[in-house]
Amino acid sequence: AKSYLVSRINPKTGEKQVALNLESERKFPRYDKIPDDVDGGKPWPQGGLMGMALHPKLLQGKPYVYLAYIHKFSGAASEGKGEEPDFKGYNFTARLVCYEYNEQTGKLSKPVVLCDTIPASNDHNGGRLFIAPVNGKDYIFYAVGDLGAGQYKNGGRTNYAQDNKKYEGKTLRCNVEPDNDLNTYDRWIPNDNPFNKEEQNAVWSSGHGNVQGIANITVGRTNFLYAAEHGPFSDDEIN
Repeated sequence: AKSYLVSRINPKTGEKQVALNLESERKFPRYDKIPDDVDGGKPWPQGGLMGMALHPKLLQGKPYVYLAYIHKFSGAASEGKGEEPDFKGYNFTARLVCYEYNEQTGKLSKPVVLCDTIPASNDHNGGRLFIAPVNGKDYIFYAVGDLGAGQYKNGGRTNYAQDNKKYEGKTLRCNVEPDNDLNTYDRWIPNDNPFNKEEQNAVWSSGHGNVQGIANITVGRTNFLYAAEHGPFSDDEIN
């Protein structure tokens, strides 16, 4: 994750080819040995280049690859030594981007940003990216963690997992292709998302901890998404 490289690996020979290098999009320092705290309050986020999902028709006319990665450090939420419970944590921002896969070159190019304001942290960023159908139509699901609210260096961070106006502690649902909305970013948010009211809202489900795995199970004609998520110190869940 820290390399910010997307690679193609031949399972027979082990040959590796870099399909995309995202180093230039990482707007914060890289350290060979990363301590818990770094001068200037710039720790490494948990994760980095995190989620990847392939369009179900990748080699059938829909050459889209979706990536989620942390792209910038936004500073510390309060002054302090990074000690719980007063310190409110380190703030990063993640983005969700659609790339086109060139089958001839094996490279990813032509990035289109779906959302670049996803909150992130030095802890509990979630980061699972998954494509699954709802009523026969495919959507992108992205799990955002609770950012470590209430523990360690995020002891003073407010937990917004139950606030549906904020994206932390949520599963977001986006379109795999843009719709006809006028706003550039609204085009990627399904118009029937459950919390669309005054404005478009990518939230699909709320109240999550730190989702680190998603699986789609089909029973009859119904699809169920199962999420495995970490609790604060214990009490991991499957939802």
